[in-house]
Amino acid sequence: DFAEMAKADSEGTNALKGGELGTFERGQLLPELDKVVFSLEEGKISEPVQTSFGVHLLKVSRRRAARVAPFEEARKKVESSLRVEKARALVKKKMRLLRYDVEDKKPETKSQVFKKERPPILKLRPVLFPSPMKEAFGPPFST
Repeated sequence: DFAEMAKADSEGTNALKGGELGTFERGQLLPELDKVVFSLEEGKISEPVQTSFGVHLLKVSRRRAARVAPFEEARKKVESSLRVEKARALVKKKMRLLRYDVEDKKPETKSQVFKKERPPILKLRPVLFPSPMKEAFGPPFST
């Protein structure tokens, strides 16, 4: 059985699914695989096919006739695809703005701090009240 053989011997990502790759239209696979798949009889297993990804054995489980999708079906797919595309563009824009915001607010490194001019250090002196003030308000601390 092809599925059992794929599960046991395949190193591909679809090995656990019995080598099932799904449905394809002409031109969606690598040219080497495309040529074999569309010339293979239904239910037959191909000879080994060498590609840049390795060696493949292929089996066509069934064929479906090509058809033109009804307008409403095609419309739903196109609308869904456009919504996904628009959402991705919005997320990309938001991520870019967030990245810029984070970049602008990055804490300075020590080397950046030392390169900047430091503000002058202010020396504070105690304020001494003249004696009439002292008498009016009393001593600064009471015990």
